[in-house]
Amino acid sequence: MQETLSLKLIVYAISLIVLITISMLPTFLEQRRDLKITSTIASVFIFLSLILLDQQWIFLGGLVLAMFLEVFIPRKNYNHDSTEISLSLGLGACGKMLMLPVNFFLLDYLNTYYPMNGGLRLASSSIPILLQLFIYLVITDFKDYWLHALAHRTSGFWSIHKIHHGAAEMNCLHAYREHPIYDIGTSASQLVLAYCLGVSMELYIMLSVILNLIINISNHVNINYPPTDQDFPWWGYIVVTPNFHAWHHTFSCRYDANLANVFSCWDLFFGTFETPWGNPDDWQFGVRQDSYPKSLYGELAEPFNQILARDTSSTNS
Repeated sequence: MQETLSLKLIVYAISLIVLITISMLPTFLEQRRDLKITSTIASVFIFLSLILLDQQWIFLGGLVLAMFLEVFIPRKNYNHDSTEISLSLGLGACGKMLMLPVNFFLLDYLNTYYPMNGGLRLASSSIPILLQLFIYLVITDFKDYWLHALAHRTSGFWSIHKIHHGAAEMNCLHAYREHPIYDIGTSASQLVLAYCLGVSMELYIMLSVILNLIINISNHVNINYPPTDQDFPWWGYIVVTPNFHAWHHTFSCRYDANLANVFSCWDLFFGTFETPWGNPDDWQFGVRQDSYPKSLYGELAEPFNQILARDTSSTNS
């Protein structure tokens, strides 16, 4: 059994090297000024290929709808810089390529060494499927709230999550600008939680689709909703809205505010809620760091550079 698992691990590792090499293609093209548009096309092609490979049809439809809304009712008008697009889609493609084999390996490992159907055994209970889905969603969002809080409150995790806050443009494509380590961590925690709860594979897939639509599209879409020139709606204190999350990415927001992904009431309960205000045209996004990298290599290496810089400074002191 151990030999079989080791062989699978080797196959996964080789697959990762090949896939990461492919994901680097847009960055190679981006280095050439005359090939910038080719870089963007390559990023879009690789990203869409992964979506189609994973058969995420509902997600693709939601992405197209979000981009349509951004054209007609944008929160803020952007030039859609090719570098920003290439970085967001390149990092997204890299993260997806890593998550797929890692999740397969993790699931195989859990089934091999911990053959159980979860402690709560939701799948085998008499609870209606929609109620199971709601319970699973609430527990997942509670877990993600604290993971997000950890990412903002500890320097090590912030150096990884900071990549997501590095984009100067806030739109539905920006959602995929995550460091692969962060993607793997959140995805693995989701899989382990599903396994411990004993949810069915169908329920796991359903929630993955819902979270993709909410977190990656609805939360990051570039539309002014609810409008900041109107009173904040009561339901905005319960569920996350586009402007609620966009405010989390602005320079004006407190460093650890508006952390929820689905239920904004977590921020209300734990004292991290901030109401968006001001003219969205004046909102500034990004990271306050003069030397912040603007290449796929640079953003992938940034967390490790930060760790090395801290080690060097502590050694010198």
